[in-house]
Amino acid sequence: MLNWDDPLTPPAPRATQPSMETAVSHAKPAAMPVAEDLPREQQSVRADISLPTTLPLSAKPINAEDKRVVNGQADINQLAPFKYPWAWDYFLNANKNHWTPLDINMTQDVHDYQHKLTLEERHVYENVLSYLTTSDIMAMRNIGLAVMEKMTAPELQIYQARQVYEEAMHTWTYQHCIETIGLDQGEIYNRYRVVPEIYHKIQLCNQRLDSVLRPDIDLTDRDELENFVLAYTFFAGVFEGTWFYNGFSPIFALQRRGLMKGTAEQLQYIMRDEVLHASFGIRVVKPRQQTGPCDTFSRCRGCPALAGRTGKLEEGEKLFRNPRHRIPDRRCAQLGLTTTRFQKNQSYTRSSVVTLGRATEFPKF
Repeated sequence: MLNWDDPLTPPAPRATQPSMETAVSHAKPAAMPVAEDLPREQQSVRADISLPTTLPLSAKPINAEDKRVVNGQADINQLAPFKYPWAWDYFLNANKNHWTPLDINMTQDVHDYQHKLTLEERHVYENVLSYLTTSDIMAMRNIGLAVMEKMTAPELQIYQARQVYEEAMHTWTYQHCIETIGLDQGEIYNRYRVVPEIYHKIQLCNQRLDSVLRPDIDLTDRDELENFVLAYTFFAGVFEGTWFYNGFSPIFALQRRGLMKGTAEQLQYIMRDEVLHASFGIRVVKPRQQTGPCDTFSRCRGCPALAGRTGKLEEGEKLFRNPRHRIPDRRCAQLGLTTTRFQKNQSYTRSSVVTLGRATEFPKF
């Protein structure tokens, strides 16, 4: 029999079993306890799990119109009929981008890092991994622990279950890069607490996440519901829809010069996931979002990857400046919020990356 604590270890050989006659002769009949013999706590538990003797009063299929994003009363165990068929389409599309980090050859990246990258470029590469490792773990916790269990339409939950898996896959990607390059794992993972530009962003995320992870949250209360929508808006529009784009851009800049192409290929697949994550979240919250100044996005201007930069990278930052400032405006427009910085929206396009033969055709977003 497998060991549940160590399922990968082969099971130990069974001890010699006694003969049937011996087992029967030594067996003593055990009296089954009746409910009255059990402690009061166990009596109540046994009463709670007794099988129903009658069917529900209403066993009709659910009406799709009775479904709600949150605070719904329809049977959440019935997937169809859909009220949100677009959510099911997101799930189907997400499965078209299936891959693992082990599919990517990192041999050239090891050579590039050791022999071709400058000290400043190594610094940027490490900062990107440091920021993204922490961020994707937070994204996984947000969807898996704070958002998914509050959804009351199963088609929404099913896509979000896929999203949780993808966030774990992304974290595996960064860890794979760290291990393959031979970086100091402790230093890389701890860097977000040392570099102010990264630390401040993670703290802002923690504040939003903690506000909706409380066990006593009540989404029937209007203030609580508005805070939940604000937190989901932040993670979809700012965290995944803006900051992740900015975090990828330095690696794509190296890729355009023929450097770190294995890492960049993996980030392309991750970026396709993040496009869907942000688009899905914005579609969920947009009908519930109040029009107002897009103040939250004004905190997206810093680029953690360039923190502490020196030398040539100060000039190279111009490559990222315009799209880094305009992406927040694009997200605000998608949410129907007032923008204050630029009239022209601009985002990274397919021309900013090299198509490497996989599913890197990004959805329009």
